[in-house]
Order: sequence, then C-alpha cells, then structure tokens
Amino acid sequence: MSQISRRAFAGAAAFTIVPRHVLGGAGFVPPSDKIALAAIGMGRQGMTVTMDLIQRPDIQVVAVCDCNEAGRDYAE
Repeated sequence: MSQISRRAFAGAAAFTIVPRHVLGGAGFVPPSDKIALAAIGMGRQGMTVTMDLIQRPDIQVVAVCDCNEAGRDYAE
C-alpha cells in the first residue's frame, strides 16, 4: 500500500473543496447563510406571512404549529 503525505493530501483537497460561488452558482444561498424559521399560529395572517417568507431563498421553514383547532382558519 502506497502512503500519501499530509501535504499532498491537503493539496489535492484544496482543489476539490471549492465554494459554490467560485464555480458560478449565482443565486445560491449556502445553508450557513439561511434563516431557519418556525411559524407558530397558522391562521389567516400567519399563513399569509409564512407563504411570503417561504418563497425567499435565504429562509428555510423548518416547522409550523397551530394550537387553536377551534379557529375558523385552522389549517391541518
């Protein structure tokens, strides 16, 4: 089995691990720059705001909750 030095491995890794914006990924938002959003209260107003936010590439909706089952705008 041939052995590779750490320096040679690091040199090879430097060429394979490249940020996406370097490769021309226009419009790409890395996960570390996204806002994780949990929406509580999904009545008419909550649903409208959440649906507007879900369209933004820098926001990721990770959870929703509506505790008021008796509300007329309750979304299952």
